[in-house]
Amino acid sequence: MKLFLFILCLLSSIMVMAKEQLPSTNFDISALNEQLNDDAKNNIKLYIKGIIPGSPSALKSWKIQLVTKTKQALQALGYYQPTIIITTEYVDHDYQAIVKVAQGPSTVISQLVIEILGEANQDPEFLALIQQSSVQLNQQFNHGEYDSLKSSFSELSLTRGYFKAQWQTAKVNIDAQLNQAQIRLIFNSGQRYRFGQLMFNQPSEAQPLIDSMKTFTTDQPYHSDLLAQYNLALAQSQYFSGIAVFPNLQHLNKNIVPIQVNITEKSANSVEVGGGISSNYGLRSRIKWTKPWLNQYGHSLTSEIKLAKIERSFSASYKIPIEDPINNYATIALGWINTDNNDTLTNKYSLQLQRHTLLNSKWKRGVFLRIERESSRQGNNRLLTTNIIPGVSFARTQLKGGVNPYWGDRQALTLEFGHQGWGSDSNLAKIKFRSKWLRSVEIKHQFIANADFGAIWAKSIDNVPVSMRLFGGGDENLRAYGYNAIAPYDAEDNLIGGLYQTNLSLEYSYMFIDNWRIATFIDTGSTANHFAKSFKTDLGFGIRWTTPVGPVRIDFAFGLNKELVRDPKRDPNNLQYKRPFRVSFSIGPQL
Repeated sequence: MKLFLFILCLLSSIMVMAKEQLPSTNFDISALNEQLNDDAKNNIKLYIKGIIPGSPSALKSWKIQLVTKTKQALQALGYYQPTIIITTEYVDHDYQAIVKVAQGPSTVISQLVIEILGEANQDPEFLALIQQSSVQLNQQFNHGEYDSLKSSFSELSLTRGYFKAQWQTAKVNIDAQLNQAQIRLIFNSGQRYRFGQLMFNQPSEAQPLIDSMKTFTTDQPYHSDLLAQYNLALAQSQYFSGIAVFPNLQHLNKNIVPIQVNITEKSANSVEVGGGISSNYGLRSRIKWTKPWLNQYGHSLTSEIKLAKIERSFSASYKIPIEDPINNYATIALGWINTDNNDTLTNKYSLQLQRHTLLNSKWKRGVFLRIERESSRQGNNRLLTTNIIPGVSFARTQLKGGVNPYWGDRQALTLEFGHQGWGSDSNLAKIKFRSKWLRSVEIKHQFIANADFGAIWAKSIDNVPVSMRLFGGGDENLRAYGYNAIAPYDAEDNLIGGLYQTNLSLEYSYMFIDNWRIATFIDTGSTANHFAKSFKTDLGFGIRWTTPVGPVRIDFAFGLNKELVRDPKRDPNNLQYKRPFRVSFSIGPQL
């Protein structure tokens, strides 16, 4: 062991000494006669930074290399008559190169011929590419811009289906004495191909559904964006564990390109087990079972069990694609939920039929009919209700940045109705609207604004099923108060729920190191049986830790309104006014 430590220390010492004795290489680039612009200087740096002399005796060859690379750097920008003075030396174990440059006159495009042969000569995208290019007559010649124009032609050809396009002529003649460049480009696009039939890597019952989800039609002019949208739609359908869609260039036929579809189907059953923790629910666990593929029409079945201290639920959803399984489908859902929180105890069974549609405005619309059987106790009031609830919902989410977005917003609106005329125990109408916005300034500064509004029109709160009543407080709105702990009380100080709700919040966070933010916030809101009455407000600070599953949020919230608090553990009759305080903890997406 001692011998091993001795060898390790010896090797470390040798490495440190070697590092200390390794010479550095420094470049001092400056203008000669004030004739060197920033672009030329930066390009010289880029070209010469990797050239290092092998030994002090190689200074002469190093100088030759530097001169050659400096010329190349300037020629790339169109300077063919520079003046270059380079001095190299080796001083105090360091290499030093003093580079003085006058870039000279720029080379101008004196002759420019760009000709397109084939079907692309009438293609507006190619004509726009030529017009928008920086390669223009009487402009300074730049090799990078010239190469970029050629690459853009090739990329646009693949994007728009000119699969046999090629350059017939691509020449640049430089007259260094006259500082002139003559460019001649002749591009033959050939014919533009059109979408053909789908070709599959393996037989599959999913083929009719895959065909119905196409974002293009047969014989439509090819465009790679349409194919990318198709690929994304198939991936989002969740039918497959792997999907790849691309043009099959090996089977081109006349002007038709077949589309190759390679799929890997999911297993017949999948089970997910998960858990988490939040200050709203405490510890939570979840089991989800999915049959992603039941028949050739793409029907699927999902069931889920969730368990928490204050809430337990079971749901099963049968999904039926109508036009496509992502944007136009129907669901039949069964559900059971048991809640035991504060003064609320409910046991509810439900059956819901819903049609989901993505509108042209990018809003998702859901039209539903729900049948509920609910047994509940709110305080000392017991209810047994059966309701038939038709309704409609609209939602739209926009995000940039994935799981941890830096920009986005979410809008959601739900309207629900009940009437004794169609079999409900209650006559009511309910509206819920939520708007949440996230914006960032230079990534470090982030703002989140949230607004929630809810209203129920009914004869009285006693005519509203407990699960439809409005409660406030918790991680999503007034953070200094317990989950669903804000609502009107009855004569015996039991929560009974509210008919009107308004919640507003504003949060600012600052990224002080990567993946860590400090936040400050203010929440205000009201849940009452009269509109905009009895507002409560809290403010506080918190920490945000960015993770692959979304931010972990810890907040310390302080209420500004003193609340009447009874402490049954000490003296049930002892009432005190206190300012609420709560630590809020949650994990998951911010929108």
